[in-house]
Amino acid sequence: MVPILIKEGFGNDPASGMLNEEELNEVFGYYSNWWDLNSNKDFDLFRFDDILKETNYIWR
Repeated sequence: MVPILIKEGFGNDPASGMLNEEELNEVFGYYSNWWDLNSNKDFDLFRFDDILKETNYIWR
C-alpha cells in the first residue's frame, strides 16, 4: 500500500482528486516551511504533527 496525496473530498475516488503541478508545489511549500520550523527539534516533539490539517489536502 502506497499513500497518495489528494484533494479533500475525493476519498471515494482518489483518481479524481489527484493534484496538478501547482497544487503539488503548494503542498511542498507547507512541508518545506514545517521542516524549516522543526528540523532542529527532537523528532518525538513533532512526529505526529498533521502538516496538512489546515489545508484542502489529505493523504489517502
